[in-house]
Amino acid sequence: MKKLMKSLLDLRGQQRARRFREWERLRRLAYEDELTGVGNLRAFREEAVSRIKSGKPFGILYLDLDRFKKVNDTFGHLAGDRVLREVAAVLENEAFSDARAYRLGGDEFALIVPAVEETGIAAVTLRRELDIAKRVRIGSVAVGASMGSARFPQDGRTYVELLNAADRRMYTEKARRKEEPSYSFAGDTC
Repeated sequence: MKKLMKSLLDLRGQQRARRFREWERLRRLAYEDELTGVGNLRAFREEAVSRIKSGKPFGILYLDLDRFKKVNDTFGHLAGDRVLREVAAVLENEAFSDARAYRLGGDEFALIVPAVEETGIAAVTLRRELDIAKRVRIGSVAVGASMGSARFPQDGRTYVELLNAADRRMYTEKARRKEEPSYSFAGDTC
């Protein structure tokens, strides 16, 4: 009888372990970008909404890659995938103060910066890392990023308002970068 009970308990433990592994796999599918391993749009939205509900200030840094279409058109989508993974790695490696990186889709990324005063510092750090020796390069094409920021609650009180503010600032920077060879960040520098 003791052997039977031990076998049943072992079986139950194995079933729990399998269910836990499956739950973890499904969670990753739901909240992580498969290509880059960073959070996806769903994870970004839920984290931003959760932070808004908490009422604590935080910052969003929104990035759109420059010259990414040229990489895909010239070298193919596998090269483009490599660029996306490299940018995600830069975002993850340079994130500080519990900042988290997300791929929102295509060549758009975001960073949620819990310490709102560090949003501008994060932008400058990321710019430096992406620009050092044109770190993200495929052949003769150096990929950069245009960035815009938004802060809760100054720039918006909803997820959509914050994302729109960061997006507008990013496009302002993108237009400015096309006109001027020098870099300027569209957002508060804290």
